[in-house]
Amino acid sequence: MLGDEELKKKWEKDRPFFFGALYQTVKGVLGDGNPSANPSPVRMVDFYEMAVKAGRQLGYSEEKIYETFRLNRKKINEAVVSGNALLTVIENFMEREGNREGIKSRVSDFYRDLKIYVMEDCGINGRSFPGAPEVMTRKMSEDRSNLEDAGIYYEIKKGKNARYIEIWRQ
Repeated sequence: MLGDEELKKKWEKDRPFFFGALYQTVKGVLGDGNPSANPSPVRMVDFYEMAVKAGRQLGYSEEKIYETFRLNRKKINEAVVSGNALLTVIENFMEREGNREGIKSRVSDFYRDLKIYVMEDCGINGRSFPGAPEVMTRKMSEDRSNLEDAGIYYEIKKGKNARYIEIWRQ
């Protein structure tokens, strides 16, 4: 254990080395012209590129950085899905025995089945659920990437008299 005065003296002595190492690292990051080998797993491509370059300067492999970003994105997606009632309900609904192979139906029928599932099996008040099939599909579209990250894919097609949804897990 060092006293305050001794610690301050040691810091003053080491400060040029500390800031020199920081400047060298920043210089290495800014001077690194090698592109990353992996595509960015996040939407902020520039941030990912800088993270790869910083990681290289600190001795981390690009594979390690890529895996860290991928796992982080997975955790964020799980948090988004668990914080969004509609996404959580869809994910749980698709886990049911009869739905694992996928569903093909009219959007209004899918909405009705999902709303019944919400009220009867999930114990969620129907007012917490979107008020109409159009609202549900709009919210699904807004969170499409989160659903796909959870392994749920869907297509909505217009038919002669109705819109149809095909939803499945991969």
